[in-house]
Amino acid sequence: MRWILLIILIFFNSCNQKSNFVPVKESSDKIQNAELVIRDFTAQGFKFEKADWELFAKEAYIIKNKKIIYIFNPFLTFFENEKPVFLRAEKGIVYTDDHLMEVENKVMVTNSEGKRLETESLIWNEKKKLLTSDKYVKITFPEGDTFEGIGMTADSKLDKIILKEAKGYHPAE
Repeated sequence: MRWILLIILIFFNSCNQKSNFVPVKESSDKIQNAELVIRDFTAQGFKFEKADWELFAKEAYIIKNKKIIYIFNPFLTFFENEKPVFLRAEKGIVYTDDHLMEVENKVMVTNSEGKRLETESLIWNEKKKLLTSDKYVKITFPEGDTFEGIGMTADSKLDKIILKEAKGYHPAE
């Protein structure tokens, strides 16, 4: 009987304490009018039962009626011929119907051979397996050579890169 009384006392005492739970909408959200907010967001795409891409983001704000997802601190891995390519940025938008992801701020794409592309804005077209940018881009090769330009189109593997306006080439030292 004492144990039951003790448990009841603890239960009522804990009910009087204020909860530490903070509803998502009361926190300082970055995107207003989102129907769903997910912290530590993860999504995957599959092709023929194999992972085609994996997306991780610190936060995701889903707006269902517009079919877009705002993502913060995204890290995307897409697999081209089973070789991973990594994309990292500070923020982005996923357009779910169009299979596009637009990222910006400190964008870096690195392939498995060590080729690196850096820019401030980039669009990844999942269907066409293309990366495009109309901003300044810097491409660094594993040997240390770098190309710079304004605007580019590249395949997702970074094997074929076309600079729209080449601005410089710097050989490795």
